[in-house]
Amino acid sequence: RIYEEYTGLPVDADYELILASLIPPGTDVLANTIAYEKSFRITTVVDAMRVENDAPVLESWNLRWPIWHELGHTTLEGELDRYPERVAALEARTLTPRCSFPTWQRCIREHVAMGIADRLWEWARENGRETRGDSPDRDTRETDGMHQLSAIKKALKEYESDRKRYPTLREFYPRLLEPFSESAGAPRK
Repeated sequence: RIYEEYTGLPVDADYELILASLIPPGTDVLANTIAYEKSFRITTVVDAMRVENDAPVLESWNLRWPIWHELGHTTLEGELDRYPERVAALEARTLTPRCSFPTWQRCIREHVAMGIADRLWEWARENGRETRGDSPDRDTRETDGMHQLSAIKKALKEYESDRKRYPTLREFYPRLLEPFSESAGAPRK
C-alpha cells in the first residue's frame, strides 16, 4: 500500500514473485510485465541477498524495490503516449538517447520507473517505513546510462511537496519528461 499512497494511483496488476534462492546473490533481477486489455501481469524473479551458513537469505524489505519498479511501469503505462510531441522533439535533436535503451520511449519509461522506485525507497525510509540501506545498485545506475535518474528523483520531491496541485503521479508526469528535453542538446542537422 506504500506505492498507492505515494503515487495516488491504484494498482491493477497481478503480481507473481519468484524467490530464486539458488541464483547467486548479486545476479540481476529478472522481471517481465505483460499488458492485457485492462490490467497487467508482472513476474519478478528475485535472487538471494547473501548466503549465511550455506543457506540463502531472502529478506522481505529488499523485495520492495523491484516490485515498485515494475508497478511504475504498470500504473503509468500509456502516459508517455499522451505526449508524442515531446518524444518527437527529442528524436529531432538526437535519434537515439544517451542511455542504456535504444529508443527514447524505452529510455524515458525505464528512467521514470527506476526513479519512482528509488525515490519511493528514500521516501519510505524518511517516513519511518521499513526499508534499509540504499536502493539496489544505486551507485552504478547513472554511469550505466541512466543519466537523468537524479533529475527524475529531484522532480519527484517537488511532486511530494505539492500533492494538492498533483493529487496523483499521473498529473505530475509531464514534469518527469523535462530532464530529457534539457539534456537532448541542439537539434540535429
